[in-house]
Amino acid sequence: MYQSLYENEALKHVVADGARRVGMHLDVVPFLDSLAMESIHALHEQFLQVLEHDDLSDFVERKRNQSPPDPDAGYGMRLRAEYQDGAPVAMTFYRVKDSWQANCLSLTGLALALASYSPNAMVPAASLVLNTWKNLINLRRPDDAAQLDAYEAMLKAKAALVQKSDKRDPSVREILASSNDLNTASLDEMIDGLNRLRLQGLSEVSDWGCASMDYENPENRWRPRW
Repeated sequence: MYQSLYENEALKHVVADGARRVGMHLDVVPFLDSLAMESIHALHEQFLQVLEHDDLSDFVERKRNQSPPDPDAGYGMRLRAEYQDGAPVAMTFYRVKDSWQANCLSLTGLALALASYSPNAMVPAASLVLNTWKNLINLRRPDDAAQLDAYEAMLKAKAALVQKSDKRDPSVREILASSNDLNTASLDEMIDGLNRLRLQGLSEVSDWGCASMDYENPENRWRPRW
């Protein structure tokens, strides 16, 4: 099964698909519109670079120089498309196969879009999306189930706060509460999963519950790592 998108829909697609995969309703276009445009342009360009990357060549079909979609159909980033008289005349069209690699790209998209909601969000470094995606695809069930469950629960908890216009990152307790359909059953197991993600460069503590560097405190607030 394939999902199809034009290049100007890349960021919208990965964020919407990531939200769908973790079971969250997220009104993607208004959400992206609320973020700093500089960060959004940087993220969008980086996701296009991953779609073009050799590591995804078996899962992505690319059709160059296609007629653009209706102007109201996508999240209209002025990136890569060929323009004439201020309007796009040709774009790349992607067909993305449903796969673990594509799933990880969507989770990366959701993670970094949610991280961009932070008041201290920075413009993503050039290799951020690619490196995050490569770290994530190295995790596989069942051996890495604790990390994967923690990652998805962290995204769900962050998305829930974003929908309430709360710019904080979720605490361990909030992350655990978002994992009710996953297999993680206790605070200790969730803390263990989050710390394993931290060691793999996929999560970090944004606010300490008490003492700095006390990674076992359930009141710590966690976020996807930039």
